[in-house]
Amino acid sequence: MNDSSRLSGELTVSRDQGASVPVSAAWPSDGSSGRIYRVMGSVTRAGVGSRLLAGMAVVAMVTGLTASAASAAQVTSAAPFSTSQAGAVRATTTTPPPQLAYTSLVPSRIADTRCGGAAAPQSCVGESLPAANSGLTMLPAGSYITVAMPSTVPADAGAVVLNVAAVDQTGAGYLTVWPAGTTMPTASNVNFAPSQSRFGVANLVTTALGSSGGTPAVSIYDGPTTGGSVDVVVDLEGYYAPQVTTSATSGAFHAESPTRIADSRCTGSSPPSLCSSESLPSANSGFVTLGPGATDTLAVAGVGGVPSSGAEAAIMNFAVTDTTASSFLSVYPGSTRPEVSNLNWMAGETLSNNVLVGLSTSGTVTVYNNSGTANVVVDVEGWFSSSSSSSTSTGTGTGTGTGTGTGTGTGTGTGTGTLFTPLSPARMADTRCSSGSAPSSCASEHMPSSNMGLAAPRGGQSVGIGIAGNDGVPTSASAAVLNVTDVEPTSGNYLTVYPAGTSAPYASNVNWSPENPYDIVPNAVYAALGSGGAVDVLNGSGSGGTTNVVVDLFGYFSVPSTTSTVTASPANLPAVSSAVSTVTTTLLGSGLPLAGIPVVLTLVPSTPGSCGTLSPASGLTSSTGQLVSKYTASATAGTCTITSLVDGLTGSTVITQAAGSALGSNDTVALLASPTSINVGLLDLLGGTSTITATVDSASGSPVPGDQVTFTASCGTVSPGSGTTNSSGEITTTYSAPAGLTVTTTCTVSATEAGTSQSASTTITILL
Repeated sequence: MNDSSRLSGELTVSRDQGASVPVSAAWPSDGSSGRIYRVMGSVTRAGVGSRLLAGMAVVAMVTGLTASAASAAQVTSAAPFSTSQAGAVRATTTTPPPQLAYTSLVPSRIADTRCGGAAAPQSCVGESLPAANSGLTMLPAGSYITVAMPSTVPADAGAVVLNVAAVDQTGAGYLTVWPAGTTMPTASNVNFAPSQSRFGVANLVTTALGSSGGTPAVSIYDGPTTGGSVDVVVDLEGYYAPQVTTSATSGAFHAESPTRIADSRCTGSSPPSLCSSESLPSANSGFVTLGPGATDTLAVAGVGGVPSSGAEAAIMNFAVTDTTASSFLSVYPGSTRPEVSNLNWMAGETLSNNVLVGLSTSGTVTVYNNSGTANVVVDVEGWFSSSSSSSTSTGTGTGTGTGTGTGTGTGTGTGTGTLFTPLSPARMADTRCSSGSAPSSCASEHMPSSNMGLAAPRGGQSVGIGIAGNDGVPTSASAAVLNVTDVEPTSGNYLTVYPAGTSAPYASNVNWSPENPYDIVPNAVYAALGSGGAVDVLNGSGSGGTTNVVVDLFGYFSVPSTTSTVTASPANLPAVSSAVSTVTTTLLGSGLPLAGIPVVLTLVPSTPGSCGTLSPASGLTSSTGQLVSKYTASATAGTCTITSLVDGLTGSTVITQAAGSALGSNDTVALLASPTSINVGLLDLLGGTSTITATVDSASGSPVPGDQVTFTASCGTVSPGSGTTNSSGEITTTYSAPAGLTVTTTCTVSATEAGTSQSASTTITILL
């Protein structure tokens, strides 16, 4: 059992389609030792894969047991299981799921197994690998390595974004990347064939982090056991971690339907006919075919739905075509090229890879081609906001895949965006498994029932893949991180992944051509979810042949858990125009302040005229997530309910206006100190502080709750200096004697009812 603080539980479940298999669960206790809970029955379906991340829930449908038997006889402890119905046992974690924000890093190489061998290539000289990864060597088939993260990835990071390349492979196979120290999933990230060995094949990987020796780490497996050896090169692009800034917009994701923003084929005197349909932004009209060692600058901010300011990074699909030599692309912000690569190809290939890259201060990225010439096509899938982002942007664009396509693409981003929850990799769909010649691997794939039986799409056809509501993804999820693989195509084409229920955009995600002899091409996709929380996958041009589609899930994006509260201090006022109260609206997302969010406040009187005025009655929240307003009472007794309207959320408070000529004119304030003497000498027998209690009563002797009281001291300090009376009309503070006294003295502590002259005092003697 893994004993990682990142997990609050693990579920060990075998899931065969339609079969009943044994189930047991292991649960860490206090993050150190574990207790074992066993369900003596069988399970027909479990909600997620073999690993349960914090906040996820798994329902094991146990057959042949009654509710009492399941809860009493078969489960050795009531927690964390509870029986909700006969034959059902539910295992849940006790902490909410993580919602993580992205931080973009300057791309850096963190692992290269070629450099640990006897014949290290010359390129290793310029690589400054972390010491923990410097001794990694080529992976034999069926083995794995563990890659530790450098210090640029903080200890509380929950996931990382990597570019992982397979190089010098001696056979066909695949790489699986997963959190170190946990069970390897049934999923893949990079698929390769021997013919790609010179420059290898790369794919973007977004994966949850595990731990190795207390350091955040991932594991990488070379499969299958019958394959060949392979070298692995890993570049770090960035990480996901809890937000730490006062602006909850920082690192939030804004998903878009894919939108084309650049196509070097369309620059020049004789562009192909497809360029007339692309409607490329003018900012990239000069984006050219890249020659050997050439670079070009690509505008990202301000195009394709990405705002002109407030974007820290963007997720884009880079495709190359018309390639004349084996080469690679590097995509990076600024002018200094790091020793990394993003897309690797062999001469003559059409191929693509997702790139999550930070933007320069001018909102651009630089694209470098190493050898030969290549045309480059770029589609944007979404962007990540910086701490200064509070805008809403909408963009539309058209374009084609490297083949042809139809439809339009629209992307919309909001100020707060969405945050990421990593999941253990899980297979969501595999069209190979519905055919009469399904591969043996289908027996170990446990796809959601809604995605079973999907047929391989023909050219021009789409297949729908359900994401939300499956394998730990809530129905509220707005986007997902997927790995989409084209398998055994009958001709060259492309796949486009887009929100279900919308038109297919002029864009592409997975590209291949007849020159690819290995019949399997993967690519990562940051996919916006559409109708029913699903995506559609289009098999490109109608003139293309059939292809199988395999989809793996790595996490999802959802809006931050948001709360809106309204407070009034004081909450009780006389019905006179001189009485005022401070009304504070506070908006938090995942426990952090939400800055720059519009707030509208409404006032509803209990009787006509029992509401005063509020200024301002609307505005944007500050960096602390607050909008502070001044409420001025009216001359009518009654209550006034003040309600905030924030992005569909509401919060409210009630101010009571009592009849009277002045605030608290009939109230009384009493003050009590305990103790009344403080000894600050060497013996300090009575302690150095005193508890001060103020009580506010009405003329009838009833407690006055919700009144603001301010404390002052003639010497020493009181903390807090003010507050609101409770339901008993009381409020307490702590008095501390002043430092540096040389003689015995007395100090006076006073309490004053806000907005009135009603007050009380008490004397404290300070002994040496």
